[in-house]
Amino acid sequence: MSLKSQTQQLVLVETAAFAIIAVLVGTVATRLINDMLELDEDEELEDNQNQVADGNHQETSSQSEPLIAEMEVATGSTPRSPGAAAARKVD
Repeated sequence: MSLKSQTQQLVLVETAAFAIIAVLVGTVATRLINDMLELDEDEELEDNQNQVADGNHQETSSQSEPLIAEMEVATGSTPRSPGAAAARKVD
């Protein structure tokens, strides 16, 4: 091998190593900053709260349907109609 080809291989290896190290340093720095600022925990907390809220909304709406039906039978009108309000006032 000539000196020129050896030099080219060395430059190629150094460039690849530099790129790998740069990616690793960037990844570690990002994690460190996120840990210091506690950004990941806030995002996870918001995601969990949104999931819980969505689950509660679905449970509440499915639980309220039988109650609405019972109210309609008891009052003879739908809960959103003026007749429902008047029926509640009479009782």
